[in-house]
Amino acid sequence: MQQAPNTSGVSGDRGDHSSAYAVVPVPNPALRANEILAGYENLLHPRCREIRERYGVDDVVADESDEFRRILLLRHWIRAHMSINDTDPTPTRGDAFGILDAALNGGGFHCAHFMVVQHAILNSFGYVTRSLGAGPGLNEPAKWGHHGINEVWVNALCKWVLMDAKYDLHFDTGRDGKKEIVEGTGSNTVVRQGNLLAMTAPEACACGLAAGTVEDFATLGKLLRVGKWTALECHAPTLMEHRQKAAAQAQKDFDRLDGEFEQNMKDARQSDPSRFKYQAYRDGSLTPESQKQWQERSVPCLKALTAAGQDLDKMAALAQKFPQFLTGADDIRKNKDAVESMKSALRK
Repeated sequence: MQQAPNTSGVSGDRGDHSSAYAVVPVPNPALRANEILAGYENLLHPRCREIRERYGVDDVVADESDEFRRILLLRHWIRAHMSINDTDPTPTRGDAFGILDAALNGGGFHCAHFMVVQHAILNSFGYVTRSLGAGPGLNEPAKWGHHGINEVWVNALCKWVLMDAKYDLHFDTGRDGKKEIVEGTGSNTVVRQGNLLAMTAPEACACGLAAGTVEDFATLGKLLRVGKWTALECHAPTLMEHRQKAAAQAQKDFDRLDGEFEQNMKDARQSDPSRFKYQAYRDGSLTPESQKQWQERSVPCLKALTAAGQDLDKMAALAQKFPQFLTGADDIRKNKDAVESMKSALRK
């Protein structure tokens, strides 16, 4: 819209201005909504203030003005007030308040709980944070599964920085330019061997995991022997919709498998041969007839346990593809151990 020439002869006219402006068409591009973030954190929500006041975390950073240092202090506070218990975490309603209340009463938790609390506390201070489910490194055994962590945007560094609240550590660059794992708030530096969970391209080059960076897709295509790149253009919403549908279907499959697992375990317990009484000799060995009864009852029990183990394997496969099942990863491992324990008892 632009202003038309003033023909009224009056400067600063406060009357009807409809004739003082003319509408000029402008070829504006079509609005494209955010295709990645479906919503935004409301940092003015009362719960953001409540979590800081209830647990006194404002005092943790009261004397620190450096942004990155403040983030480290908050992470260290979380680790100092939460105990680790991977095998039998304290049951809570799952939000940051429930987890912290239980932690301050002696509760223990696995990585996903630390991830939830760190996300909430950093957000309450206005630090843009996201939750991640990291898989095992290239040289790590697959049995280690997922690990719940966060990345927080640090303005001073102009980058995302990985923050692990459970072990109170992050990745940093040492004086020799090599990557280090820094534990605590920086006073203790611990260098460990193994794969890094996340790093930028320059960092990968600095520590020797990459030979260099490329400036455009054409150069990258030559290195990867890709003849042509095809832009997604308007396909991103379709891909996002497909991902959402896949996640919804995965949730249904996960719930179904969980129900089947519970039923198989119920069947296994009901047919568990150890529930029955047998005839035995003085040395403790079963009589031939009792051995036969044990073996016969073991068959349906073993069949149910095998099916339960297969259910858990399928649930673990879903957990690797969809981070929404991250909090159930420890339960899957725990149940897997219970199945194997019952199987071992049958063979004795």
